Amino acid sequence: MVKVLVADSQPMYLNGLATYLGQTRDVCVVGMAATPAQALDRLRADPPDVALLNVDMLAIVQDVPDVVVVAVSDLDKEEHLGAAMAAGAGAYLTKNAEPEDVLTAIRVAARGGFFTNAAVAPRIRRMLSPGTAFPQLTAREREVLDLLAQDTGLTAIAGSLGVTSKTVGRHVSNICLKLPARSQADAIRIARAARIHSRQ
Repeated sequence: MVKVLVADSQPMYLNGLATYLGQTRDVCVVGMAATPAQALDRLRADPPDVALLNVDMLAIVQDVPDVVVVAVSDLDKEEHLGAAMAAGAGAYLTKNAEPEDVLTAIRVAARGGFFTNAAVAPRIRRMLSPGTAFPQLTAREREVLDLLAQDTGLTAIAGSLGVTSKTVGRHVSNICLKLPARSQADAIRIARAARIHSRQ
């Protein structure tokens, strides 16, 4: 059973989504919030497996870095997508997504994957196409990130590249700073999303 917090400032969307999710067999809505302050209080009091947050509330993620986020946007704007990825979201949806997509996003994010609805996928492909993916990284940092996305450990990466584990650790720190990503796990999730959507 996946425990979910739903947070959105629009009561109709908030209540409708909570009602829909409450009818499923493997998702349990453990809290609802209409403001960032309410969402943060509930996240701290009873941490869910997944927090479904409107993009306007993503700033609270820095105070609860371990939460798995499904980001939801009113509009399909590139800056909203960028904010979701910067927050390490496990999924990004627009509010016109089908209810089944929301459910799939929660399930995928809870497993550590990345999901977006069909309307957003082309935008991600443009942002993360092989020719433009992560231009802020150096060639060696992109190499390290690619190996991380293949579940290669830091020691194995060091051996493969002929450097020390400490050097690899510095590369990982730089990668997280530049993407940006909250953690190595977030960097891996972002990299895998790039690889998935570049092949679609």
